[in-house]
Amino acid sequence: MIGEKMFILLPLLLFSEVQSQTDWIAVGERNTDINFDYKSTPLQIRSNSKIGSGDLIWTRFVDSSGNGRGISITFGSSPYYDIGYCKGDTAIPKDLLGTDDNRVWTLKEENSKLELTCNGVQIFEFDFADFRVSENCKNKWSLGAPILKFAGTDNASDFYRRYTSGN
Repeated sequence: MIGEKMFILLPLLLFSEVQSQTDWIAVGERNTDINFDYKSTPLQIRSNSKIGSGDLIWTRFVDSSGNGRGISITFGSSPYYDIGYCKGDTAIPKDLLGTDDNRVWTLKEENSKLELTCNGVQIFEFDFADFRVSENCKNKWSLGAPILKFAGTDNASDFYRRYTSGN
């Protein structure tokens, strides 16, 4: 009886593992509309760019008219990020990125805060409610933007997925 249960359970465990490894979607052609509301579901991006390569992650969140904002991460000799309309080139301390070039970036917005992590380490938490944040920044990021685009110059985003606590 126990052997029969193991025989049934093992394929289910293997199928579960295969699913968790294959839920990533290849980015493919850039500047393509992808239905994705990052405000309701955080975005994860997988990249293997090396620090100093000059590679760029550039995601945009836009409405049907193309209006919106974005986040970029540049893998220069000193890596940096930019939050469109809000915060210009800001250095990312290299020690936050670790030594492994295989990175998973997670972007989520909750309670008026935008957070970016890399392999589970927080890179930034940007508070739109902060009194120093410009009205233009607040307005741009408050717009509904159900479309995700990887910019034409993005050469570092390999895969993406909707992040849930189970993956």
